[in-house]
Amino acid sequence: MSTAQRSTVSRVLDAAPVESFDAYVAAGGGAGLAAAAGMDPTEVIAVIKAAGLRGRGGAGFPTGVKWQTVLGNESFTAPTSVVVNAAEGEPGTFKDRTLLRTNPYRVLEGALIAAYAVSSPRVVVAMKGSFEHELKRVRSAIDEFQANKVATDVNITVVEGPDSYLFGEETGLLEVIDGRGPFPRVAPPYRRGIEPQDRNRERNMASNVQLATETGSAESPALANNVETLAHVAQILAHGPEWFRELGTEASPGTFVATVSGDTARAGVGEFPMGVTLQAVIDDLGGPPKEQHRYVAAVSGTANAMVPADRFDTPVTYEDMRTIGSGMGSAGFLVFDERTDLVAVAAGIAHFLAVESCGQCEPCKSDGATISTHLDTILANDGSPRTLAALSSLSKTVSNGARCGLGRQQEDVTAGALRLLQTEFREHVEGRRPKVQRVLIAPIADIAGDEVVLDGRYADKNLDWSHGGADSGETPVDRLRGASPEVLEASEERPEAPAVSVDEGKGYPFELLDTAHQAMRTSLDNAKATEGDERMAHLDRLERVLAIYLDVGQRILFPMLRRVASVPGDDAAWTAAYDADLAEQCLTQVRDARGEGTLDEVTADIEALIAEEEMVVEPLLSRHLSDADIEELGRAMQATIDFDLERGAPE
Repeated sequence: MSTAQRSTVSRVLDAAPVESFDAYVAAGGGAGLAAAAGMDPTEVIAVIKAAGLRGRGGAGFPTGVKWQTVLGNESFTAPTSVVVNAAEGEPGTFKDRTLLRTNPYRVLEGALIAAYAVSSPRVVVAMKGSFEHELKRVRSAIDEFQANKVATDVNITVVEGPDSYLFGEETGLLEVIDGRGPFPRVAPPYRRGIEPQDRNRERNMASNVQLATETGSAESPALANNVETLAHVAQILAHGPEWFRELGTEASPGTFVATVSGDTARAGVGEFPMGVTLQAVIDDLGGPPKEQHRYVAAVSGTANAMVPADRFDTPVTYEDMRTIGSGMGSAGFLVFDERTDLVAVAAGIAHFLAVESCGQCEPCKSDGATISTHLDTILANDGSPRTLAALSSLSKTVSNGARCGLGRQQEDVTAGALRLLQTEFREHVEGRRPKVQRVLIAPIADIAGDEVVLDGRYADKNLDWSHGGADSGETPVDRLRGASPEVLEASEERPEAPAVSVDEGKGYPFELLDTAHQAMRTSLDNAKATEGDERMAHLDRLERVLAIYLDVGQRILFPMLRRVASVPGDDAAWTAAYDADLAEQCLTQVRDARGEGTLDEVTADIEALIAEEEMVVEPLLSRHLSDADIEELGRAMQATIDFDLERGAPE
């Protein structure tokens, strides 16, 4: 496996395997846990927030905010659980297994720090049963922790799960831990985590989940972080947030662990500073193109659009990769040269996602399968302009009503391929390109030396998750545990909302948000420009506007966002929690600024809140709600505003 390269560093990926607990401690291991033990749990979370660590599982959500959200949803009747997501299954990615093979002690130390921060007595390492090498190393490391009496008040266990792709999705992961299939839930982990042993086989599976109420719950929350994220946690507590930020960029600090494979001369895993170019990552791990060939594109797993070679100079950060219309994902880069038909790559990704869809959300399964069939038709040069039009249309519906990120992945990959590969698609349709088979896109089973070994079981996996033979025609969720009552039928017609008179434009609820944003800015600007009683009056108005905004958000807007949005890693659910947290923070800052305090912090946070809604919340709701639903959302928001106005709020 290639590791000694030009741009690589060694912060969480050790140069050589750490063979024992004693060797880990001798090299400084355990310092992070010791540092955390000298702090209050909220101080530990503050350190993680100051470091700017973002989840390395794919979504890139701020880790400290996630921890704070889980702590804030602590149940008084059931303990919080910390879950190590070691169910790596993204095609092209081998980083988490490499970290566990090299140094499982650091990952467990990070998990124990997380348990301390969210007051959890339990750590569960969830891993695929087929990861024999990694399971052996983790179990041995747990035994060594226990023998050395490390964090004896926390119980660490291992749960083995299936090879399904959705086992790696946070709520699907929790379902497996609870003894069921990897079928994603509606409720995010911070609202419902691992169930008590006496309930977890009696309650519904994912399809019939009872959501926690908006005013609290007896449900046990869970904090799920992936392997690499927790390895960084241990180092941050040991060395401090400033040390972590010495590498990387302001918005994407620290380092990341990448995997490169595909048409490269070699495959490998290495650690890099955030902000290094994609070209440098490919060169260091994969080497230059094979003789007389050239790279034409790369793609990070199955969750992002392809990156053409002329964009390989893009820095690998969450922001920069998003700017070019792709994403960083889990940094598992599949690289292709000119001998590979990129339409066949897109078809391979679409087929993988169509197969791995569980079927709880009908558009994701049926539209995804149709996308895969259309792409196969095009590869056989049997397609037509109508086939391309159908692909474009399906890419807009495949994620409708999705409860996890898989449908959105299918949408992004399909739409991205149609944009990037217009010439290639046209040549296939016109019969001017050789007929080819789709490229096999499958998880990595191992990296032996410099050679990648794909999991061959995915070559004959059917849509119903059986292998070989004929597909049953059932969805996996129906075949494996009975029909789900919450399946969204694609043909189901939404009831039309009663006619309501609103101005043409962005949509009624978004115009209400714009009004709130403007009221916040106006009150803030007026407070800055005045003193004494007049300043106090403007701060009173700002406080009341923020209070109404938070009330509307918690009652109406944020629950809707959690329910309908589908982005990788439950990012929409965390976005809703983040917005609520930020609004409450703004309220606190306004109250603290009533004396001679500065308004700089509240100004920055209000602008961040507004930007988040304009760039994330509004587009997500617009994408996933029908016109009738948007009108209903606006009416519900207006009703809450009217109620608050009756209690003396500003107009």
